[in-house]
Amino acid sequence: MRPLETRRGGGCKGGLDDPKLSSVNDLAPRLKGRGSDMKHDTATCGSMASPYGSRAVGLTRSAVLPTVALLACVFLWPALLTFHVGDWPSPNQHPHNNPAANACGLVGAWCAYHLRHFLGDGTYLLLLFATLAALLKVVRGEIGSIWERVFGLGLVVACTSASAHLICDPGPRSMPVGHGGLVGYALGDLLTGNLSRVGTIIVLTSSWVVGLIFATQGWILKNTSIMGRAAQA
Repeated sequence: MRPLETRRGGGCKGGLDDPKLSSVNDLAPRLKGRGSDMKHDTATCGSMASPYGSRAVGLTRSAVLPTVALLACVFLWPALLTFHVGDWPSPNQHPHNNPAANACGLVGAWCAYHLRHFLGDGTYLLLLFATLAALLKVVRGEIGSIWERVFGLGLVVACTSASAHLICDPGPRSMPVGHGGLVGYALGDLLTGNLSRVGTIIVLTSSWVVGLIFATQGWILKNTSIMGRAAQA
């Protein structure tokens, strides 16, 4: 019986120490490691792809906003040019025009009234620069020195409104506040109350020129020098 037990025991011991089985046991952790590496690579690829997706969304937004602004400017131009004091919501005439005399209907009449009420004739320059800026953004994709341009545009619009208030008298088809709107009325009275007529003209003219230089970033000065050189040639 002992030789048989020895054979059986030797067989079992040899089976446990078989190199084939040990190689299979060693292969399982390697497969698990490769699976974890594949998961890590997949996660890494996903994280690498996410910035490109966010960048694409940012490019889409940057293209949509200027287009919407340009369309808004296109809508506001006929609304301002066909403004009538008898349209709603102007309180200067009752009953209001029905239908509205504005080419863009009640929505155009509402927008034109509020723009003219606050900025007066300065609205036209504001809309002109806004249209050019939106068109430049759509075509070139960028506008440099945005805050300097906004500052310059504010000076140009304010000086234009004040000048319109001081030069033009209210007419039958204008707002009761005058051609300068609330901004032109307040700024014009402030300047004339503290400065003489000559001082008011100097301040408005110099501020308007400085604002135009800031708004155009020296574009007018460059064109003037180019025209001067062409005339000399």
